[in-house]
Amino acid sequence: MANKSILMYGDVQIYEKDLASVGPGMWLNDTILEFEYEFFEIDSFSDQSSIAFIRPAIVYLMTQFIGPDSLEGVWSPDLKSKQLIFLPINDNQGDQAGGSHWSLLVHYRPTNAFYYYDSLHDANRKLTETYKSKLAKLINTSPQSIFVPIPTPQQENGLD
Repeated sequence: MANKSILMYGDVQIYEKDLASVGPGMWLNDTILEFEYEFFEIDSFSDQSSIAFIRPAIVYLMTQFIGPDSLEGVWSPDLKSKQLIFLPINDNQGDQAGGSHWSLLVHYRPTNAFYYYDSLHDANRKLTETYKSKLAKLINTSPQSIFVPIPTPQQENGLD
């Protein structure tokens, strides 16, 4: 079966297999999250210059392969001035595509805090806490920034 392109939105191209990942019993893939972040930037929050949505692939590269200094050119030049930064975290720690669970880390500059949201009982908490110092350096905030787990609605099974 061919994997036909069904939508091009901003910088994100959605294929049939991507759309299928939002069906019952399926796991969202990276492309769907990329699309959502692109939608937020272009439509939902386009007038909010103090908010940044960092793509899953960029967060993954920064946390897995290279140090923050190596990614300076990839980031928005004004990222260090953003007040609210959304960072999706995947549990894949390898050098191949994969992972089975996403959580969300949100940095709020006025409180110098990273807020952690996880729908699977803090499944990514330890991993996310280890990434915090790398992310803090990249967004120009203190490595001593606080890590705040936020009560989050919990999924009822491994597929939600």
